Parts: sequence; structure tokens; C-alpha cells
Amino acid sequence: MNLSGRQNGRSILSEKENLLAAAHRRHARLEHRQSRDEVFARIHALRNEGLSFCEIERQTGFKRRTVAKWLETLRIPTKPAIDSDLKPASHSDFIPAGVPI
Repeated sequence: MNLSGRQNGRSILSEKENLLAAAHRRHARLEHRQSRDEVFARIHALRNEGLSFCEIERQTGFKRRTVAKWLETLRIPTKPAIDSDLKPASHSDFIPAGVPI
């Protein structure tokens, strides 16, 4: 996380600490993705064994609706990408000059 001082814009963390924090975030993201892949595979395996949604819920801790949603697909659902219309750069005509985007 890059912590910038509000008054002078200087980074609170050193460059080395910024790089370490970025590496930690990347590692945590990859571990989380791997964990989701394992749970997704386990939910499908439990369903193939003939367990009901409620039984899968009890074993995995995920709500029945989540289990049902994940079983409908062959891949893990992802969050939709942010629409480019929501990004400030797409509204540069309306942003006053000198305002950083």
C-alpha cells in the first residue's frame, strides 16, 4: 500500500517498503485465488459424490445459494470488470484543466 503524506505528497513508506508491500499483496492475491480454486473443485467433487446443496453447505461453510451458483458453472465466477464509462479519464471533456486524473 502506498501511503502518501497528504500535506506534501511524499511517500510515508520507503521505496524498499513499497516494493515489499506490493510483493506481499501479489502473493496474498495468488494464495486467495488458489484457495478459491481448491474450494470450487471440492464443491464439485462433493456434488459428484451425490451430496445435496445443504450437505455441501455444512461441510464447506459456504451458503447453499453460493454452492448452487458455483455448481451451475464450470469456472469460478469472477467480479465483472469496471465499465470504462466509470473511469475519470473517459470524462476528461468535463473535468476542468489542471485537475489530475
